[in-house]
Formats: sequence, structure tokens, C-alpha cells
Amino acid sequence: MTALSLNPRTTEDFNLLAEAGLLTGIFPGIDGDDYHRKLPGISKTSIELAALTPANMIARRARGADEDSEALLLGKMLHSRIEHHKNIEKYKSLFVLMPTFSGEGMRKAKADWLEANKDSTIINAAQAEEIEEMFAGLMANPQSKAIIEADGHYEDTIFWIDPESGVLCKCRPDKRIPLFLGGPMTDDWKSIRGDHFSKKGISDAIYEHSYHVSAAFTIDGMKAVDIDPGPYVFVFVQKKAPNKVLCVPAREIDIDIGRRHYKRILMQIAECQKTGVYPGFIDLGLPDWFVQREMALG
Repeated sequence: MTALSLNPRTTEDFNLLAEAGLLTGIFPGIDGDDYHRKLPGISKTSIELAALTPANMIARRARGADEDSEALLLGKMLHSRIEHHKNIEKYKSLFVLMPTFSGEGMRKAKADWLEANKDSTIINAAQAEEIEEMFAGLMANPQSKAIIEADGHYEDTIFWIDPESGVLCKCRPDKRIPLFLGGPMTDDWKSIRGDHFSKKGISDAIYEHSYHVSAAFTIDGMKAVDIDPGPYVFVFVQKKAPNKVLCVPAREIDIDIGRRHYKRILMQIAECQKTGVYPGFIDLGLPDWFVQREMALG
């Protein structure tokens, strides 16, 4: 029998611990892509997919590593810019700005440059500028600036077993601050379109993107490994100038609703894992208002 390391270093180590029911704890330094695409456990993204149908959750895993969408890439860039705010060179080494090529031999020069940087994440000038504008907005706001500058831990990976369903779960808090204004705090960076930056727009975004589920899931994951999360604060930054910022602590009622939701989905996932059946059908049809109107017409 293979010995189980309680200090895993490889994907195989994590999978062995997961199979033995021993994978729990906090693990710093795990690559984000590995977390999402290679390591075991149900994440908040898995819960979103399973809420549509469990088959979608399985399909996403089967597809393997996809190219990042524009929104996902910009999200990674913003998170990294914040994390490495004291070391801009580190940030620039992670996201390499493509230079402008012109003149005779530009095609070969560009091809050579792309080959030399094929293992890097390549960005364009517009993307780099958008991130710098958002970061400047965050640093201009006294609350978000204090959060960024506070000593803390960025994107540690947490594994735990949900006590009700028995499902292995994982989360990755954007930033957890052990001491902020007298106690711990957990922060979640969110960018939002300029025309949606309003109290109503942010409230709608929390609902539409299930941010309340993220809050509940992450809070419970941290508590499961004996970390006090403190207040869970969304830091919303407007994508375009003037890059306004709002720091929004998650409300207890919203967290409770998010917890009820993810607990229901985990029970469904547990049943799927037990039976090996991941349903893909859903009871869906015409909008209720249309059905009621047509039925009323006789």
C-alpha cells in the first residue's frame, strides 16, 4: 500500500489523501490553474455548474484546461496586481506585455518573440491599462487601500469535508487578514461594469453571480480548518474611469441563504458520487407568466 503524505506536493498526493478521506487543511502556494483543473474536491464553481445540472459539472472536468476568457484573464491580472503591489516586477513577470512590432522583418520578430514567451501569459496594452486604472482606483479609496496594504495571506487553498454530505470541498479566499481593525477579515475582489456600478447594480451582481454562495462556502471552509474568517467583505471596483470602489460586508441573511443553497447542492452531488449517475435533464419550459396568460385565454 502506498504511504500517504500529510504534506502533499503533487496532484497524486492530493488524490491519494482525498481517496483515503484524509485531505483537510490549508495549503499555501498552490497554483490557481492546478487548483481549478487538477486537484480533487468540489469548489464554488462546481456548485454553480451542478446547480444547473450535475452533468454540466462532469462535462467541465472532462473538457480539461480551457483557454481563459477575457473576463477570467482580467480577473487573474487584477488579483495578481493587488497581491504583488509591493513588487511590480513580479507581477510583470507573470503577465508579459506584447511589444509593438513594425518595420522590415516585423513578422519574424513577432514570431520569435512569441516563441520566446510561449510559456508566459501574454497581454496587450489595453488589458494592462485597464488593470492599472482599476488598481489606481482601489489605491485612491482609503478603505480598499488599507485592505490591500494590510498584512495577510493571498489565495491559500483550503480542503475540508462537508459534515452533512460527506463531500470533499475546497475554497481559495482572495485574501485573509488575521488582524484588521481589531480582528480578522476575509476579502473578495470583484470588478464590475461601469454602467452597473450602483447600489442596485451591485446588489443584482451579488444575486446573479451567486457571490452570497461564495461567501457562505468560503466562510464555512475556513471555519472547518479552525480559521476565524471575521467579516467577509466584497471589494467592488468599477472597470472604467473613474474606477469607483465600494467595500460591501456580506450580510448574515445573505450568507445564510447562500449556505442553504450550497448545502442542498452538495447533498445532490453526494448522491451522484454514490450512484455514479449525474443527471443532465431539467424541468424547464415556457415562462410562468406566458403559460398563465395562455391558459387564461382558454
